[in-house]
Amino acid sequence: MRRLSGFLAVLALTGLAAGACSLRPFPTSSPTALEKALQDSPAAPISVCYSKATTTPEEIIKAVTKSCAGPDARLVFYGQDGLPNECPLLQPARATFLCVAQ
Repeated sequence: MRRLSGFLAVLALTGLAAGACSLRPFPTSSPTALEKALQDSPAAPISVCYSKATTTPEEIIKAVTKSCAGPDARLVFYGQDGLPNECPLLQPARATFLCVAQ
């Protein structure tokens, strides 16, 4: 029984490690205070969850660019935070950008 427990633990850790390599940034909700502050503004917040260990800045920019489309739209970095936020444990960092129409 003890050998089975050890095997399952190693299997679980291997799965987590392999899964961490395939994690990509994904959209999430923006900080509530920011959303309220921008309610009547032409700027729209865009946030993504990511892992600092497995995600490059280019991947983050690519993920938020998809949500900020338009002929005159540009992205402005607002900030980042960590847990507690809306992100899962494997991707605990949240980067927030503003999509500003010029």
